[in-house]
Amino acid sequence: MAGEILTEPRERRGEIWAHCPWHDERTPGGAFSYNPLKDLAKCQSCGMSGDLVEIWCAQAGYGPQSREGFLAFKARYGQDAPPYRGRREAPRRRERRRPLEPDGARVEAPARWKERARSFAFHSFERLMGSAAALEELEGRWGITERAAAYCGFGMNDRDKWVPVTSWGLPYEARNGKEKKIWLPRGLVMPLMVGDEVRKIKIRRPDAATPWGEPRRYWEVLGGENHRFHAYGPGSARVLVVLEAERDAALVAQECEGLSVGAVAGGGATKRCVDAETIARVRAAEVLLVALDTDGPGAANAVRYWLREFGFAVHWPVPAAWGKDAGEAWAAGLPLRVWVLAGLPKGLQVRVGGQGG
Repeated sequence: MAGEILTEPRERRGEIWAHCPWHDERTPGGAFSYNPLKDLAKCQSCGMSGDLVEIWCAQAGYGPQSREGFLAFKARYGQDAPPYRGRREAPRRRERRRPLEPDGARVEAPARWKERARSFAFHSFERLMGSAAALEELEGRWGITERAAAYCGFGMNDRDKWVPVTSWGLPYEARNGKEKKIWLPRGLVMPLMVGDEVRKIKIRRPDAATPWGEPRRYWEVLGGENHRFHAYGPGSARVLVVLEAERDAALVAQECEGLSVGAVAGGGATKRCVDAETIARVRAAEVLLVALDTDGPGAANAVRYWLREFGFAVHWPVPAAWGKDAGEAWAAGLPLRVWVLAGLPKGLQVRVGGQGG
């Protein structure tokens, strides 16, 4: 497909050199190159860079981050042409090098912790659902509707709280001569439910600064089963999107409502699939779309982990021009439902309920 889109392409040392789509060249084809493996093009002359979608949009007269351009590209190439980013035309399962089983070293949260966590999550949920201003900000800033927030059990903690570890069922520890505390910071509360139990609480803080000076935008509450992945959407979805941020996973599941599409997030690229519930969801899927953030030194290693462990995994990050993750892409105007469907073979698009979607 790159050969069809690029003007007068010629291959050299694994890259494709061609005319730059962003400026008129004095020496055509001498400064612009495209790397098919990275799906990244750069012009040494004008300094512009982008992926294959952006190249096509520039040549077709669409502006940068154009929703219409993305839809036009998908209409022309998304159904029948070989997908870019090195994706296989028809992902197939293959045997893993070793059985992937739950990590027995991960301990379950104490009963008292689960009880207190459930109470905290419930009151946070009530506080969010009772605040029109907070719900409006949640949808306006991050795209998550009241309905989706209610489905996910999201809540709002209005102020920092510090509670003794023993009050949540954890063993006594002393710090500076006093009992150690569990920090429940102000922010968006995202509980992880297993049945009727809260097993983990993640809080997205409005300010990354911490009392001890370390920047932490997301906070996992001490004592929870923080090795677990948050999961949203159908439990036996045919397609599972792997993301970093729990908030992005909730947004993708919301935008794909009505499709057999789910989303999971571990809270970071280094998180590995070790809990039984996540493994069951992964094994129920036909395709994993690995959409981890495109920044950070561990990004490539994280993607390789998923592709290595699961033969039906596909690297499908958001197009570079739209941001580094699904949340940024949504804010820039990318239709996440279209983006997910574009990552699937045509036959699977129909099976997930996406025909005409």
